[in-house]
Amino acid sequence: MNTPIKKAVRDLAVNKSRTILVILAIFFGVFGTGLILDLYSVARREMDDSYMATNPYSFSIRINEYDVGLLTSLYELSGVEQVESRRTVRARTEIAPYIWRATYLYVIEDFTNVRVDTFTAVAGASAPGIGEVLIEKESLLVIGRQVGETADMKISLNAPNTLAIVGSVHAPGLKPAWMEKIVYGYITPETLDLLGGSSDNCDLLFVVSEDIRFEKTAVQKIAFETRDMLSDTGYKVDRVTIPTPGKHPNGDQMNALLFLFQLFGGLSLILSGVLVVNMISSMLSGQVRQIGIMKAVGAKRGHIAGMYYGIVLISGAAALALAMPLAAAVSKHLVDMCASMLNFAVTDYHIPLWPFAAQLAAGLIVPMFAATYPILKGTRITVREALRDYGTNKQRFGGSRLDKWLGRIKGARPLLLSIRNTFRRKGRLILTVATLAVGGAILIVSLNVKSSLDNVLSPLGYALWLMMVSVITAIVGFGVTLKVLEMPVNEILSYE
Repeated sequence: MNTPIKKAVRDLAVNKSRTILVILAIFFGVFGTGLILDLYSVARREMDDSYMATNPYSFSIRINEYDVGLLTSLYELSGVEQVESRRTVRARTEIAPYIWRATYLYVIEDFTNVRVDTFTAVAGASAPGIGEVLIEKESLLVIGRQVGETADMKISLNAPNTLAIVGSVHAPGLKPAWMEKIVYGYITPETLDLLGGSSDNCDLLFVVSEDIRFEKTAVQKIAFETRDMLSDTGYKVDRVTIPTPGKHPNGDQMNALLFLFQLFGGLSLILSGVLVVNMISSMLSGQVRQIGIMKAVGAKRGHIAGMYYGIVLISGAAALALAMPLAAAVSKHLVDMCASMLNFAVTDYHIPLWPFAAQLAAGLIVPMFAATYPILKGTRITVREALRDYGTNKQRFGGSRLDKWLGRIKGARPLLLSIRNTFRRKGRLILTVATLAVGGAILIVSLNVKSSLDNVLSPLGYALWLMMVSVITAIVGFGVTLKVLEMPVNEILSYE
């Protein structure tokens, strides 16, 4: 082992508290970044896969009446791969005496042959009978019922009817029931007659061919041509719906949620860089004479800089070893939380390679980049300047107007020493204030976000994760600042 490596290892081993703080600073930056990237890579993939597995409709057309022969003629249209009819009826469900919740009832002719906007049975029966209903699993929480119980439902001004909840299903293509405060149910045409609903108005769900399924312009062209054809043959078209191809209905909510996570991840990475700069500056300032001696015996500036880069690299590697597996483990729980919150299923928790590559960059490249300025500045000193360094001199303190004003302050010597030493190195003061400012900003933002989201998403409590990460990061920043300001006098006087 050569001398620079021996010194780097000794510096890490001798000052254990500073080494731990450097590793923690890099750890929180990598952990915050990795957590967000792992979550993003898995949640986005699973959300899209879960949605596309339901064979979502490319466009839908609502007409005033329906006959069986119509579907056969629609299959002959160019670009149309599948067509299915489905009626949607607005109703209400009584969740408590005289308290009703908005309800969408989907009327399906044959539950054994659902090909478009499919759903899967979760519990109980997979198909309802007359006077029975299947409830979307999240809607059970909205109405406070379980499979096997009953619910009173009514359509418009008709009298309510008691329907048996014989099963629950999962429909990833629907918006979260708990968020929309809407009950989703599936019934047969006979149950619709029992409720007194009209058989008029039918939604035709179209799936276009695979080669144009994600081309919005092509889908719109087929939809408008189909609308015109239906109108020309005597059907009254009430509505044409064209969702964004391949986009989950909850895609905007997912983007908003991931933006919040990205914000906290980015702030934690910035704070990590600030802490690395602070601590490397502290280390170099305390080793000015050592750098001078190394240069006096023949060490080049590049060799000395490489030694300090090695310290950062070793610290980054240790932080990565802790942060990467922890971020992957925690991200699994966040993915489950997002899936529950936005109503999609997770079948594969596999994390692709690119988030790990980004974490390696955050743990190795970013800290080394952050440490570049203090390392280059500290290793630029000449042998003569290093050996004559006493930590303070007239040119360093007392020359500016601020220094002269501070010199007029009277009081106890320890207080005067702390005040003047704080302002003697303006760069260190700026970094210290920046550390506290970024940490405080993360804490304040997390508290505001938690307060806001608790009103809407309190059952999930995912804001607590954000607050935990931000509070710990802020504490680390505050601890580093105290470490710098509470140094013994002999270390303070060794500063430039």
